[in-house]
Amino acid sequence: MLGNVGNDVIAFRGIRGIQRADFMRYRFRFNKRIETVDKTTTIPKWRYRLFKYGFIVSLLLLIVCVLVNYNYMTFKLLVGGNYIFTDALDVLYKETLGEENLKGYMWNFDHFVVSAVTEKIRSVNDDRYTYLYTPQNYQLSKDVEKADAASARIEELTPDIIYMILPNVSKGTKDFVLENKDVLKNYKNLILDLRSNYGGMLMDFYTIAELFTERGEVLGYEKTRIPFLTHSVKSGNGKFFDFKQIYILQDGNTASAAEGMILALKDNVDNVTTM
Repeated sequence: MLGNVGNDVIAFRGIRGIQRADFMRYRFRFNKRIETVDKTTTIPKWRYRLFKYGFIVSLLLLIVCVLVNYNYMTFKLLVGGNYIFTDALDVLYKETLGEENLKGYMWNFDHFVVSAVTEKIRSVNDDRYTYLYTPQNYQLSKDVEKADAASARIEELTPDIIYMILPNVSKGTKDFVLENKDVLKNYKNLILDLRSNYGGMLMDFYTIAELFTERGEVLGYEKTRIPFLTHSVKSGNGKFFDFKQIYILQDGNTASAAEGMILALKDNVDNVTTM
């Protein structure tokens, strides 16, 4: 009897052990399932920190921007939104922007300020190179620039000499040079006419100058009032042209990026003569 009881106790304990093992196995699987779900749904700590610090930096930059521009923003609100003598504003806005471009005092206030300030600079400095970058004036300047670029041309003077005139430095003249580079390469000497070339975009000047210079040679320096934005610009491509002699024509109206092109060629190419 006791023996049977003992066997029953052992059997009972055995069942308990199996049940406990099954429970532990089930709990392990359950925990593993939770861990897997957590890994797929929770945000990694590094991503959370990146978001947090990015938000803080963005907020600080916004605060700085508001503080730096507080006076201008207040002035804009007072004049554009609350100035009672609107007849005077109508005259100023229409003279500066044109009646067809007037949409509202607040809406056009920035355009009005930019146009008025740059026009004042031009009148004091007699400066034709300070552009009026309001939308309508910007479009007008681009149309004039495109029309001028269309007058670029090349002409064979002798079997060894090719003449090229560039009226400005723009996308149009850059494309003109690139389209004709294989023709230009067939001549030993180049006469580059930059007289009355009022310049243009620096990136277009760099692209043209790269055809004359070796990779890594300095084309110019872009110096700004913010020190870390000041940098040198180097040629990124290999030399394409190999003229025996280059003659550059210039005058008192040669300016801006055209002057930069002359300096880049004189500093990096040995056979350049300016006239």
